[in-house]
Amino acid sequence: MGLFNFNLNKEGPGVPKDAPKKKGAARFFEIFTRDFSQIWLSNLLLLVCAVPMITAVLFSFLFWQYLGVVAIAAVVFLLSNVLLGPALASMHTILVKQLCDEPCFFWHEYKKAWKSCWKQAIPVSMLFSAICGMECAAGIIHLLTAEKPSAILLGMVLLGLYIAVTSWLYATIQLTQMDMKIGPMLKNSLLLTMGFLKRSLPAGLVILVSVTVLVGFIPWPITFLLAMVGVPAIVALVADMWAWPVIEQVFHISELRAERREKQRAEEEAAAQV
Repeated sequence: MGLFNFNLNKEGPGVPKDAPKKKGAARFFEIFTRDFSQIWLSNLLLLVCAVPMITAVLFSFLFWQYLGVVAIAAVVFLLSNVLLGPALASMHTILVKQLCDEPCFFWHEYKKAWKSCWKQAIPVSMLFSAICGMECAAGIIHLLTAEKPSAILLGMVLLGLYIAVTSWLYATIQLTQMDMKIGPMLKNSLLLTMGFLKRSLPAGLVILVSVTVLVGFIPWPITFLLAMVGVPAIVALVADMWAWPVIEQVFHISELRAERREKQRAEEEAAAQV
């Protein structure tokens, strides 16, 4: 048999029905190659919704010496969460479906997630974006004004950013998957962040490090290109791969959904027999 003599019509062994799911990098590339079009599209919609926030951040950097401009930029930054919050929730809804290997009709699921999550997604996004903004502002002001920057203060800023980013991730996944009030949701997010460090730490760090590198260490044209290619959604997918098993372990969402589907199927069969 020649090296390149492939018989594409011959049936192969296939994938065993009870074959375990791939893990780690193999699982990521499986989802990436299978669902890239949906990942990229959710990324594009997120970028469109993030334009007001990105503009506010740029103006605050360019005109930081003008207090009035900074104040207006801060207001725009907060109000931009009206779009950013639901866009994040919708994107994570799509990503979680991909992680669970559930069928996903993109526009139907995206619009459904937006309509069902926006009331909670907006205040959650406002809260955590404000915390992250204040942490970043504190760190930047300290670096610009201090003769000798304090490693302790900068470490506290980074710790605060990690907690905020990871809690934001857990809160966003919760509001897309469960019907829960914001107070308990935020409490759960903080407990999950601190109680499951084995998974929470890499989930938060992959977001924090990626954003820091893209914004602070890469030229803006390259950052824009990477963002358009789909890097933000890819980073979110990696973070969800770490965070989603924690949500499953604590709340057993898939099991509850399976029980609900079985109950609904039994009711439909009983109604059909009558």
